[in-house]
Amino acid sequence: MKSLVTLFFLLLICYAPSLYAEERGQEDGNNVFLSVREFRDHALSDPVGVPPDQFDTSGDGNIDYIVISDHDGNKRYEMLDYDRDGEMDDFCVYGGEGKLLRREIDSNSDGMLDIWVFIKDGAYVEELRQDTDFDGVVDKVTKYGEEDQ
Repeated sequence: MKSLVTLFFLLLICYAPSLYAEERGQEDGNNVFLSVREFRDHALSDPVGVPPDQFDTSGDGNIDYIVISDHDGNKRYEMLDYDRDGEMDDFCVYGGEGKLLRREIDSNSDGMLDIWVFIKDGAYVEELRQDTDFDGVVDKVTKYGEEDQ
């Protein structure tokens, strides 16, 4: 019985990180974040990027636009504070050649992302995911560009 309990805990330790990643919205190695803090912390700690460029575009003394680029000058991430409340609420993820891959938005300023826009070829909306009731669960998915079969 003791070895069965030990086995259970070993399996739990091995599989818990992957269960957590799935629960948090990470899929296929692409980080899809649920919280503003999670996204910001990941982007700012990305080892491929160089120190971020930070701007106060409104002149109010608060940083409201951050750009993180790679060593070749291609954008990796953008963070914007559209509602000027001092917290970033709009995030963009770029691919290796600086093409826009995804945009993640906190539309109600609660610190949780609730809109995810997936971009194809850097310009075309391929899929839109929304958490319309702000409970942390995607409840509306719209796909674009699919042919009727």
